[in-house]
Amino acid sequence: MTKTPKIELQDAMMDNFMPYSAYLILHRALPMIDGLKPSQRRVLYTMYKKGITPNKPYVKSHSIGGDVMKIHPHGSTYETLVRMSEGHEAFSVPLIDSKGNFGKLYSRDGREAADRYTEARLSKIAMELFKGIELDAVPMKETYDGQGLEPEVLPVPFPVILTNGISGMAVGMATDIPPFNYHEVINYTIQRAQGEEPVVTDYIKAPDFPTENSIVYNKQEMENILKSGRGSITIRANYEFEENSIIFHGVPYTTRYEAVMEQIAKAVEEGKLKEVTDIHDLYGMNSTGIQVVARKNTDLSLLVEKLFKLTKLQDTFSLNMNIVLDNKPQVLGVDGIVDAWLDFRKTTIKNMTEHQLKNTQLSLERLRGMEKILSHLDQVIELIRYTKGSQVVNELVNKFKLTSEQAEYISNLQLRQLAQDSIENRLKEIQGLLKRIESLNVLLSDEETLMKYIISELQNLNKTYSYPRRTGFIQKEEVERASSKLVETVVEDVDYNLKAFVTKDLYFKKIPLTSMRGNFTNRLKEDDEFVYEEELTNLGEIIAFTNKHNIYKKRFSDIEDTRPSELGEYLPSVFDLEKG
Repeated sequence: MTKTPKIELQDAMMDNFMPYSAYLILHRALPMIDGLKPSQRRVLYTMYKKGITPNKPYVKSHSIGGDVMKIHPHGSTYETLVRMSEGHEAFSVPLIDSKGNFGKLYSRDGREAADRYTEARLSKIAMELFKGIELDAVPMKETYDGQGLEPEVLPVPFPVILTNGISGMAVGMATDIPPFNYHEVINYTIQRAQGEEPVVTDYIKAPDFPTENSIVYNKQEMENILKSGRGSITIRANYEFEENSIIFHGVPYTTRYEAVMEQIAKAVEEGKLKEVTDIHDLYGMNSTGIQVVARKNTDLSLLVEKLFKLTKLQDTFSLNMNIVLDNKPQVLGVDGIVDAWLDFRKTTIKNMTEHQLKNTQLSLERLRGMEKILSHLDQVIELIRYTKGSQVVNELVNKFKLTSEQAEYISNLQLRQLAQDSIENRLKEIQGLLKRIESLNVLLSDEETLMKYIISELQNLNKTYSYPRRTGFIQKEEVERASSKLVETVVEDVDYNLKAFVTKDLYFKKIPLTSMRGNFTNRLKEDDEFVYEEELTNLGEIIAFTNKHNIYKKRFSDIEDTRPSELGEYLPSVFDLEKG
């Protein structure tokens, strides 16, 4: 029987867990400078290679998922496709044009349909992410099984990492980058490309979520958060008052409708929202919202502040802008990410330019070869016709002083292409090729020309794909004033003088002293009588001892005030006692 070898825990961690952690951080959970995780990139690239493009028919999501699995062996990628889709509304700039029920980001229970029922294709803006990929813009790597190639990153022509945002959880680290407004990001990037160092919030005011929200805003605080890449911002649902109701238009990006509805219902049940009489879910096919119906004469401005305090109608988004750069995770501010993207974009354009320059020089070389043989066409045709195939190239090189490339190209031409008028027409292209080579060399060697190219590209994209800002602002000072008013009102409501009464038939009355001025009748049921009365404050409590050896306690502030003309609250109902 062989002995199991002993392995030190430290060695096992180094040999197994550490490589796994590094792989998860660098190749699964965190985005690279193109703003995509590997799963997202592989979904998009598979659709691009399969021709599932905007001008083609939609394809079943199930079929797309099967193809993606050939290069992404980590389980279903349907959720990845769903999140990038227009129908799901999670991305400010959707990369998937979707058809069917893709669920909604803001609904917990309204999940997407199974992948066999939905269809998808790339959106128009997604096609922009691939421009130049056939021109060696980005490095390619082998797929996990060595059967094909996939791009390490996509040659994105704008900072996708900021326009769509991304979240991910790795081992010991995470990333949470919110989406920013496309137009604002492009304008700020252009300023950085021009060598300016503007204040970030002069251009990118704050995150811009795809759902209808408002950010509690202080410019200096936001500037510090965006510069550092870390911090927390407060988001509120937008609302309006309608008679005795509050209509909330949507919920914060960080939560879901159902969760908010449950929180409101629970707060009502616990007596924390006594002003609320009903809640209606306005989430439907063409509308999103929650209607909170209040009692008559309720101060709705105070009620809305209570709702923000007690539910996720007000929530926080914690920024942690962690990306993989130079093969290691780094937390960067907006300016750092934009600068890193500009460096990346310069590299991709240079790669494309070098590819185009090489092809243009090759075309020129071939035409120069045709120029050399123009006055010897009969000899060339005869040589090609009567010389053995393997010797044609060498004969053309020796007799007409051609390069091997020129000779190879000419030997493969059809006879009709060796006609004098055909060649003369082709030779007219030489001047255009020379100008193109000159402009390509300038683009490669001159930094200013390169930056002008990037800026022009960004300006064109801005014109085509910009959209109005969706997330509004509430100044922090306004929120603080409203909150302090709420606190003052709550304190006033809670702490006041009253007189408490308990009757023989177990009715409880708490009457504010302000209601006991002048002549009044303190009403009782027939044959009932007061067995306890005392002057107290609303901060007091009533304690009940039952014949089942249980004790119940209730704060006065959780029980409605009683007018002298009313009978009061029946204590078994107040404490929800069982019969007997």
